[in-house]
Amino acid sequence: MIMAFFLFACDKSDTGVENSDDFSGNSGTFIDNRDGREYNWVKIDGLIWMAENLAFDTGEDCWIYEEIEGNLDKFGRLYSISSALSAVPDGWHLATNSEWEFLANYVNDIKGPFEHSEVKWEEIGRFLKSKSDWSDNANGNDEFGINLQPGGWFDSDELIWEYSGASGNWWTATITGDRYIVKEVRWAHSLFRTYNVDPTGNAYSVRCIKN
Repeated sequence: MIMAFFLFACDKSDTGVENSDDFSGNSGTFIDNRDGREYNWVKIDGLIWMAENLAFDTGEDCWIYEEIEGNLDKFGRLYSISSALSAVPDGWHLATNSEWEFLANYVNDIKGPFEHSEVKWEEIGRFLKSKSDWSDNANGNDEFGINLQPGGWFDSDELIWEYSGASGNWWTATITGDRYIVKEVRWAHSLFRTYNVDPTGNAYSVRCIKN
């Protein structure tokens, strides 16, 4: 699930994004000291989000889509839920369902109102999707700078890769019963969708929020 716009070797001065670990502005970059990887972040209505998918290698239960190294820079890694919970950098946490809904409500307030229900949001996705890498030119306008990417997912039981370019899927830290809530954005329309999954055998992308 997802396409990161990693710019590891690039000069950030050309992007309009400040290259520092100072989180006082509206956007910038920070360094994950565990592996030296640089990430973009964006502040949206008071919450500081990673603006690309997590790519930290936990050593097990995380995968690069189709094991193609170039997909790491585009989409980050896909994680089991146990790996996702342990992979976040110090000072950050795996985004909760409430925090994702807070984001969706904020976009709805600014760009809507749109018809919505508890399980899906119409039209929200196009404002959150990245500007590239979506199938059939179904790119978003990334108006809020969060750059949601179509990294697909991985069935680690059946060893099946699914929907890179067509779907972005992110674990949340929220459990309902014995299942975890996952957020999804699709290529063919602008749905921002919620569903519950068995925590075993599934690997999705990860977005973190600053504590």
